[in-house]
Amino acid sequence: MHLVAWQTSQRNANSCKPIKKAGSKPAIHQYGTGRDASARHNNAMKKTRTDGFTLVELLLVLTIAALLSLASLQGWQSWQQRQRMQETARQLQRFLHGVRAWANWHNREQPLWLLTGERWCLGSGAVPAAGCDSGRRLQLLAPHPQVHIIAIEGAPGFYGKRNVAKAGHIIFGEGSLRWRMIISSRGRIRLCQVASCL
Repeated sequence: MHLVAWQTSQRNANSCKPIKKAGSKPAIHQYGTGRDASARHNNAMKKTRTDGFTLVELLLVLTIAALLSLASLQGWQSWQQRQRMQETARQLQRFLHGVRAWANWHNREQPLWLLTGERWCLGSGAVPAAGCDSGRRLQLLAPHPQVHIIAIEGAPGFYGKRNVAKAGHIIFGEGSLRWRMIISSRGRIRLCQVASCL
């Protein structure tokens, strides 16, 4: 009786054991041991970001950008200054050619006069008491307030007889730029910079 009970208990114990397949390897835990997981966690915490900029690099980039912007601004202002000077020179030269043609057509003397102010006015003939108006005959209102007529030397004017003129020149400029409109005794009108005029 006792022998039968012992055999039965041994049979039941053997049936609860897992069956190993031939050639199978022992299973390895996915996350490894506790020590390995702790080491990986510590390494991840020690890693730092390397895709950003330092403060010195950022300040250097901002300094270079500021210098480039300043150089561009100065170049732009210089270009605008030359554009205003060229436009004033074209209108002044056209005005003087018109006065010369008017004097020749009507065979009369046409001396030049200048009214100064916020916007200068150059004209010929009767001087208007109320100032100049834009678009009036024999009057030129300053195209740009930044460009000033600095001096008129030689009392230039035009004479209708034989289409000649009284020699002189008009100096105008803006800032450090100085240009000169020259009127010769033969009525020729030419433009040059003050430093290069002969």
